[in-house]
Parts: sequence; C-alpha cells; structure tokens
Amino acid sequence: MQESKVKNTNKNFMQRAKIFRTYYRIIFVSFSCILLVSVLLAFVQFQNRIRYENEQIRKYFQDNISSLNSILNVVQGNLYTLQSTSNFYLNHQEEVKDHFLMGFLDESQDSLGLYFHTDQVREHYPGEVGNITGIGSLDSALKKERELINLGLLVNPLLKSAYENTPGVVLTYYYIQERFTNLYPFISSKDFHMSPVQASRFAETYEDAMPHKNPNREIAWTAVYWDETGKGLMVSAVIPIYLQEDFKGIFGVDLTLDSLNSIINTAQRVRGSLFLINDKDQLIAHPDLVESSKGDILQAQSAFPEGIYPRLSNWDKYPADAFHHFSGNVIFYEDVPNTPWKLVYVVNRWETYRDLLADMWLSLAFIIFTVTLILIGTGWYTRHYFIKPAEKLIFHIQDEYENRPEVAYEVPVQWKPWFDIISNIFQRNREMIEELQDANVNLEKKVQKRTEEISTQNEELIQNQEEILTQRSYIEEKNRELAHINDELQSKEKVLTTSLNNLQESQEKLEVQHQLLKTRDRRIQNSIRVGLSIQQAILPYPQRMQELLGDYFVIYRPKDIVSGDFYWVNQKDGKRIIAAVDCTGHGVPGAFMSMIANALLDKIIFVQGITEPSKILETLHSEVQFSLKQNENNNTLHGMDVALVVIEGVDSETRKIQFAGAKRPLLYIPSDSDEVSELKGTRRSIGGVHFRDLIFDSQTVHLPIGSLLYLGSDGFVDQNDDQRKRFGDRQLKELISFLSPLPMSQQKEKLDEALNQHMLGTSQRDDVLMIGFQLH
Repeated sequence: MQESKVKNTNKNFMQRAKIFRTYYRIIFVSFSCILLVSVLLAFVQFQNRIRYENEQIRKYFQDNISSLNSILNVVQGNLYTLQSTSNFYLNHQEEVKDHFLMGFLDESQDSLGLYFHTDQVREHYPGEVGNITGIGSLDSALKKERELINLGLLVNPLLKSAYENTPGVVLTYYYIQERFTNLYPFISSKDFHMSPVQASRFAETYEDAMPHKNPNREIAWTAVYWDETGKGLMVSAVIPIYLQEDFKGIFGVDLTLDSLNSIINTAQRVRGSLFLINDKDQLIAHPDLVESSKGDILQAQSAFPEGIYPRLSNWDKYPADAFHHFSGNVIFYEDVPNTPWKLVYVVNRWETYRDLLADMWLSLAFIIFTVTLILIGTGWYTRHYFIKPAEKLIFHIQDEYENRPEVAYEVPVQWKPWFDIISNIFQRNREMIEELQDANVNLEKKVQKRTEEISTQNEELIQNQEEILTQRSYIEEKNRELAHINDELQSKEKVLTTSLNNLQESQEKLEVQHQLLKTRDRRIQNSIRVGLSIQQAILPYPQRMQELLGDYFVIYRPKDIVSGDFYWVNQKDGKRIIAAVDCTGHGVPGAFMSMIANALLDKIIFVQGITEPSKILETLHSEVQFSLKQNENNNTLHGMDVALVVIEGVDSETRKIQFAGAKRPLLYIPSDSDEVSELKGTRRSIGGVHFRDLIFDSQTVHLPIGSLLYLGSDGFVDQNDDQRKRFGDRQLKELISFLSPLPMSQQKEKLDEALNQHMLGTSQRDDVLMIGFQLH
C-alpha cells in the first residue's frame, strides 16, 4: 500500500512537470509560427515589389519607345514624301520643265579637279534652297544627268520642309551616287563639295540603302559616322530613288547622336542605365558615354558590364520584353519599331534588391519586435492567471478523488467557486455510489425476469427470419435485372464518351482557328496604328500652326483609327494658305486619299508655285484625275471636298481674304460684328470624270484684324442624334455667333461639348474636322 502511494506521488510530480513543459512548448511553437509567417509575408511583399518594379520598367520602356517614335515617324513621313515626289518627276520627265535655278549652276576647280555648284543662288534666295555640288565639268553633267539635277532643284522646298518640321534634324540632302548632291541648309562649295574621295565615303556610309542590301526600297538607317560638314557624330535615315528599275541615288536625313541623347537623358531612372544600340554593335545614345562632339565611335560592349555583351551577341536567344539575368545584372530591351535599333536597360540586380530591402527592413523589424512583446506578455499573464490555477485545480481534483484531507490552495478569487464546486461534486458522487449499490441488487432481480421474457420473444424472431429469407430471394432476382440494365447503361455511356471526345477535338480546332483570327486582327490593328503615325506626320506641327494662325483651334476626330479628313497650313510668297480637306470615305481608304491629296497640295503650291485659290482647286482636280487614272478606268468614286483660304496683308489693320471651295463654305465674323457671314463654295467635288474642265469660283473679302474665320468638313453638321436629326448648318452658325466673344481655346471646348451632347446614344458617322482662328 505504501509503495502504491509513492508511485502515485511520483506520477503526480511528473504530470506537474509535463504541464509546464507543454505550456512552454506551445508558446515557443506559436512564436516560431508567427515569426515564420512574418518572414513569409515579408518575402511575398518583396516578390510583389520586384514584380511592381518590373511592370514599372515595362511602362517606362513604352513611354521611351513612344518618345522615339514621335521623332522617327516624322523622319519616315518626310522621306516617303520625298521618294513619292521624285518617282512622280522621274517617271513624267516629258512634262517637267527646267527649274529656273538651273541658270545659277557654275563650275570651279581646286586641287582635286573640276566641280560644279550653285554658290551664287544663296545671294538671291538666302535660307530657301540648298547647294548642289557635283564632280566634273558642268557641261558634261548637264548632258548626262540634266533631269536628275533638275529634280534636285525641284525638291528644294521639300528638303527645307523636312529640315524645319523635324525635331533634331541637322541636315537633309539629295545624293546621286558618285556624281553630285544637294545639301540643305546651304553649305558653300568652298566648305564642302563632292569629290571622288567624298563619293567613296558616301558609298560606304549608305551601303545599306543600295539595291543589293535593300531590294524592297525601304528606309535604311546607317551606322554611326563622323560628319564631313562638321556636325559631329550622327546617324542617317536614307531612302532610295529609282527610275523604274534603275537605282539613281538617295534622299537622306541626318540626326546627331546628341538629339537622340536628349530623349534618353530625360528618361533615365535612379538605378541602372538606359541606352540605344544598333545592329552593327555600335552605341548610338548613352547618358554618360556618347557625345556628338567626340570623334570616337563606341562599340555597344562599352555600355554593358564586363563579360556580359559577348553572351548577348546572338540576340535571338534572348527575346524582347523579357528580363534576362547575367552575373548579378538584369538586362531588359525592346526593338525600336521600323529601325535596326534596340533600346536597352541594364541594372545591377543586387543594387535593386538592396534598395527594396532598405525600404522594408524597418517595418519587418517592428512586426517581429511587437509580436515578441505580445507573446511574452500573453505568456506571463496566461501562466499567472490560468495555467497555475488550473494546475492547482487538477491537484485538488486528485485529492478529492483519493479522498484525502482537504488542502487550502492560494488561488485568485475567481477560481474559488470552481474548487468549491469540485468538492461538492465529489461528495455528491460518493452518496450516489451508495445509492447505486442498492439499486444494483434490485436490477439483478429485474434482469432475471427480463431474460425469461426475451426467450419467448426469440421464438417469434426465428419465425420472422424465415419470412425475411423469402423476401431476400425476391430482392436478389430484382438485383440481377438491375445488373442487366446497368450493363446496357455502361454501353451507352461508352458511346456518349466517344461523342464527347469528338466534340472536344472539334472545340480545340475551333480554338486554334480563333487564336489565328485574333492574331491576324491584332496585326491589322497594329498596321493601321502605324498608318496613323504616318498620317499624323503630314499634319502641321502645333508650333507651325501657332506661327501662321496665332490664336486658333482644331477639332479633329477620325471616325476610325485613321481619317479621310486632314488640314494643310503653310506659307508661300508671304501668303498664308489654309485648307480643310474631306476625302471620299473614312478609315484606311480615306487615309490613302488624304496622303495623295497632301502630296498634291505640296506639289501645286510649292513646286508649281500656284497660290490663287480657284487655280489651286482646278489644278488639284486635274491632278487627282491623273493620279487615280479616272479618265481611263471610269473611276468616279474617289475625290474630295475642300475649303481653301489665302490670306494677304493689305495694311497693318486689314487683311485680304481669298476663298474658293469645293462643296464646302467659309464662315467668318468681322471683328466689329457678332453676325456670322458665309462664302459658299462651288457645288462640285474635286475628282471624277464628269467635270474634266471644272471651274471653281474665287471670292474675295477684306476683313479687319481680330475677325474670326471657320472652315472644315461636313462631319460636324451631318452628325445625327438619337432621333436621327442632323446637327445642321443653322445650329452651328448660331453656336459660333454665341461663342465668338470667347478665346479660341474655350470656343473649341464648348464646340466639343455641344457635339458630344448631340451624339449621346449614337455612334460617330463620319470623320470630323473644324478649324477656327483669329486674323492677326
């Protein structure tokens, strides 16, 4: 008996120790789990920061690609205009007369031999033309290449326009291989002229534009080279000139590396470097390494950390728009559209990680410190107010169970009722045991009696069992019938499974076709957006519009991505010429017509020198018929409506306004009135075969400065509302009259709001163009 009590006492001590060991184990495990979760959350946050950083780099690249494209698209648009103009002249030589500047051609001689030039033309037309210089005598050149020299003089206005309207361009030129060139701005032949040495250098520089490397006759970009005219390091965009299948020369536009650097430098990030390289492994823009004034042409390898670039020599292994990791560095690049260039971003990966962790460590340390304090406080409070009293309650239960004398325990007041309840429960339990013993005797008697009753019931159960066996045989027969039905259902299930598989195969084929259609649609949309960039390149720059029109606005809303409407604003012989053109159709067909019409207006006004409004429209009508061969193919569907204004100064207070229109009017409000007046155009469109000798009326008014003029396409007034009612000419005039006291910018805002309100619940039915300006 004594040995049993000793064992029980040891067991009690072991249980006491286990209580605290388990408690501290729980606290430790809880702290470890919370710490682990905190670390995992910090890791997830770190990964999210990395993904956010990568997305920022992608967005940052798209912004820089767009900035580059804004310049490159203008360059390409000017080159395509020069190419189409030269093709027109070269293929219609019988109709092209000698340019009046042919009389300024002269020849000179130096140590390299005879050369010809137009040095004297600068005295008569300063800033208007470039200098043609060529190898050999003038007589020999005129006999062999008179039409090419004449072409060089005819495109002078286009070279000037490309130079003045393209940001970052330092030189535009026309070069006939190994013979002569026309450089704009004007450079005296004493400073630079063609020679056999220069011709050899040109041939090497522009090799990528030659037929053997450029069979598609597209724009080519040269390697980096040192400019002979003193502009420093630069790259050129060049486009070939052909007479039918005979390669003649090139048009070119020069960009200094500093102009490309100016775009890259303004977009540099805090970490890493952003730079441009070309397909000849040359570095063409870098915030620290590249300067146009330095003569050294740097290789692309100099911009990369040591040992990385040789691994990148085969770019096809490393796709664009993806992050590539090399020796602790991250490389990200994108191909610049329509060029052989790559925009590259290089950053040290550990430097990025270090900066991100520096942002996160304080919050992580705060979380761990706070969780530790909470666990320590919670552990102490729980042990003092719950664990120790619970332990004493267990010992009290053991004492009551073994019927030992009551022990007085020091416990918090709130635990006292529990100790009393346990004592009362055990006292009641002992009383119930005595009652159970008495009840047990009575129960045995009842069990004996119940056994006799069960024997009688057992006989009845045997009889019921026989009935159940009979019912089981019946159930087994039904089960066999169900099994047969189940076999038939399984056979039908196999047929359905085969049909389902066939349907899935058909669905997969349809999904492949769907993806192909989505890819083709995306390519078409991308092509149209490139067309939008080219079309926008022909529109006048806002700076040029501000210079010619002063206070003005333009409302320009294509129905689709590209537009059949466009506007032409320029100056010729002191006359400001403004045209609003609505070409047949909209979308891609209308955009093609707008490109043709823009080139024809350049030709009529700058090359043929016509500035009379009615004569411009009559000549444009003939040129459209000729360009579209409408007299041959009976094509009457393509043409355009035009409103054209020519403005001349009469004196300091009055301007002479000449107007001619093809189905489009001119609205104006004199400065001393608020009433809208109208000059109606001729009720004929330009183009078609029914009016080969079409005559357009020219109207003239004299207006004081400060007067308001409005012209545009019919898209605004023809727009219907949800009741199919047009906006209308009358409502437009009333609105313009009401808005006339406001500045032009506010007038545009109110006109846009009126059109948007009118269009609620409908879609745009045509391209919209409106130009308004105040005479100055």
